[in-house]
Amino acid sequence: MMTVLRKVLEMALLFAGLLAVDHYHLAGITFVELEPNPYWIPVVAMSLAYGSGMGLAATAIATVIWVFSTHHWPAHYDHLAIQLRLSILPLMWSVCALIIGEVTSSRQGRLKGLQQRCTELARDTDKIAKALTSLSKINRELQVRIATSHYVAGEALVAASGLLVPGQPDQRLALAKLISLAIESDDFTYYRVEGTRLVPLLSGTSPLDSRSDASQVRWADAILAKPEIVHVEQQHGRTLLKGLGVAAVPVADPGTGSVVALLIIHSAPRMRFNPAKMTELRHLGQALLDYAEVFAKPALRLAEGESSEGRVA
Repeated sequence: MMTVLRKVLEMALLFAGLLAVDHYHLAGITFVELEPNPYWIPVVAMSLAYGSGMGLAATAIATVIWVFSTHHWPAHYDHLAIQLRLSILPLMWSVCALIIGEVTSSRQGRLKGLQQRCTELARDTDKIAKALTSLSKINRELQVRIATSHYVAGEALVAASGLLVPGQPDQRLALAKLISLAIESDDFTYYRVEGTRLVPLLSGTSPLDSRSDASQVRWADAILAKPEIVHVEQQHGRTLLKGLGVAAVPVADPGTGSVVALLIIHSAPRMRFNPAKMTELRHLGQALLDYAEVFAKPALRLAEGESSEGRVA
């Protein structure tokens, strides 16, 4: 709206200036003795600046002023000669306004299209920059994983061989090591489900602490209701796991479908809950079920291989 008012104001000022000069200095003869006529100025200016629309508007105003102003015609001019004399200048203004105005409108359209394209390119450049940053981060993580893969594979082989060693403490330490390698964190606790209670059986290197059974009831029933993995990237998972950890992996009995054990991952800075990781965690839960008999005794810490009261939520 303000742009239209500005255009009208500019055109009005141009005509007001020309009318003032005409009436106060040339007795209102519409510059008939001047060639080219000064009323070309608003017609050409509006057409160049704003296109054919404003150019034709200026032409209409100039034509009205031209036709209704006082003209002194020679005595030998007949009616047709006067009409031709009056109409030729407005006709030239109209043609000029259309030609110049259409060129201007086309140029403005191209400029607007280029501006939109520049905006799109800037947005695409920003997206590409973010994607490159993300790819660089992933590349660094992959390089670290590749560099340490031989070490991790060796650790896994050593831990797996420990499962074959007779003696429950050694087997449990080996299994705890395999869990820590699978989740890329030593901060976890494995619980056995006993009715409404969770009994901690195995932990990583983080210290085991003891909490009341009543504190478990607030979240244990909700997590154990369905044998599904819960993690903090889920809306309900953030609520259930608040102050407890980043993921809960249930271990379900395939025969009954009931949850018999629960692996709580308290922290895992490098873990991303993508489809591949979720599949790995489901396989981990199935594997833990196969070794359920290993957890028949009280809790054990991976770091020290000692029994103690486990972490409960």
